[in-house]
Amino acid sequence: MAYEALKQLPDPTTVPAGPGFLSAGLTDNTTGLVHSLNNGASVAVQYAGNFWTITIGYYALNPTEASTLIPFLNSVAGGFTNFYVQLPMFVNPKTGAWDQSTSTKRAEGRISIVSNSGDKQIQITSWNTAGGNISAGDMIKFTNSNKIYQVVSANLVSTTMTLELHCPIIERDKVSTAGLEPNGIKFRVRHEGSSIATSYQNNGLLEPFSITLRENIL
Repeated sequence: MAYEALKQLPDPTTVPAGPGFLSAGLTDNTTGLVHSLNNGASVAVQYAGNFWTITIGYYALNPTEASTLIPFLNSVAGGFTNFYVQLPMFVNPKTGAWDQSTSTKRAEGRISIVSNSGDKQIQITSWNTAGGNISAGDMIKFTNSNKIYQVVSANLVSTTMTLELHCPIIERDKVSTAGLEPNGIKFRVRHEGSSIATSYQNNGLLEPFSITLRENIL
């Protein structure tokens, strides 16, 4: 689905602008159970539903820099409110932003899941009519879903593109009617925790701190 009218974590590109990140960590979480056996081996069962965890670090902020960020973090009520965060290294494909002006350029209705791929590969026909290109490491989303996927590999044969994704597709029933939405990638998240703890130095600067966010697609 198109991005919702949710607030976005303030950063230098938003209005009003917020401070830049000192660091940004991205972790993919695979849900499941691993059990150790007596002989040193293990058995594992993977559940459906990978999700991203994002950890953002901030340097010591002055009062002006903190004036947009801290009220925003307080307003999202801990882990009870969805909002967006944009990571500067994953905004658009490495080859550049797509032309997404038409359904043809978004490849709508031309995407299918590859059989026996564990729901981790998709094929897009008539790739030559798509609005741009995709390569390994890029982030994508489908036009009818909130989930963000990372591309592991991209293989073009004739005019059919096969993309391997980092995890199984969450909402596989939506793929056949979806298009690709690779521009302006934003992660739909909630704060992981009940509140934001802040501390000020005697010079008026906010102590360096970090926040942890969890992807939430519902």
